[in-house]
Amino acid sequence: MTIQEILDLGKMGYTKEDIEKMGDEKQEPEKKEPEKQEPEKKEPEKKEPEKKDPEPGNTDTIAQLTESINSLIASIQTANILKTNNHSGEDESAEEILGSIIMPPLKKGEKTK
Repeated sequence: MTIQEILDLGKMGYTKEDIEKMGDEKQEPEKKEPEKQEPEKKEPEKKEPEKKDPEPGNTDTIAQLTESINSLIASIQTANILKTNNHSGEDESAEEILGSIIMPPLKKGEKTK
């Protein structure tokens, strides 16, 4: 491609990439694949019939799993509720909290120093 042709293509609105593609196509014509005369034949897609009813053996297993999951969820929720409600109900003052930080209360079986 000559410089004049490139300038003319630029004036027509072609971008650098478009012109480079044109130059590549003219320089390497042997890389083009010959056009196929026959359209490709597609094999018809085989669709499996949808199963509406689950297998009889699976319903028992699914029911057991669902039941065990629900009981696990209930036990976790109960444990969380008990943990949040486990305080003694007495409000501690700021002095008591600071005192427990400075000198932590003794645990069962622990001796004083």
